[in-house]
Amino acid sequence: EIRIRDWSSDVCSSDLGDSNARVASFAYAAMGSDVYTVPPEHRYRMFLDQGGSQVECVVRGIRSLMELWADIQLKSQYAPKHKLSPGDEGHFSSATVCSFCGREDELVREHCHFTGAYRGAACKSCNARLVLRRLPCLAHNFSGFDSGPVTRALAALRGEYDYTITPINRSSEKMICCTFGPPQFRDSLCILND
Repeated sequence: EIRIRDWSSDVCSSDLGDSNARVASFAYAAMGSDVYTVPPEHRYRMFLDQGGSQVECVVRGIRSLMELWADIQLKSQYAPKHKLSPGDEGHFSSATVCSFCGREDELVREHCHFTGAYRGAACKSCNARLVLRRLPCLAHNFSGFDSGPVTRALAALRGEYDYTITPINRSSEKMICCTFGPPQFRDSLCILND
């Protein structure tokens, strides 16, 4: 699984001598997995906008996340095609239940979309669930602060991408999750409390 962790957005006063000057920022760190290595240009990104708009920094950061998603999709499309080994074929032929959920169902050969390696016999439901469809973006205080700039940035990006903004709110003022196509912004505090 690929995750964006430790992203944040902030506005602070500048130390450049002008007490009215403000600096806006958006930064993230991307974590790969054992089958996908995040390209160096996407591992740690920071966007600064001196005297400018926090929303514009977040817009630039989300565009970068969309580039990362495009790279993930491209690499998963061209995964090497592996023929099952005799052992893997024997495992699949003798399987009577899904290797992932244990249900008795029609089984398919589940494989990694990056390496092509066989992972086990899967029911169609688990096979579909194991395809990477989201780019989880975890924020430490999404419901408390970061959801505002992110939501405004997503609204600004609607014309560039054919996605809708899908929020999950705890209350009218506290958003705990927001999906915009592949990126799914989540409040890590809510995950830890669950």
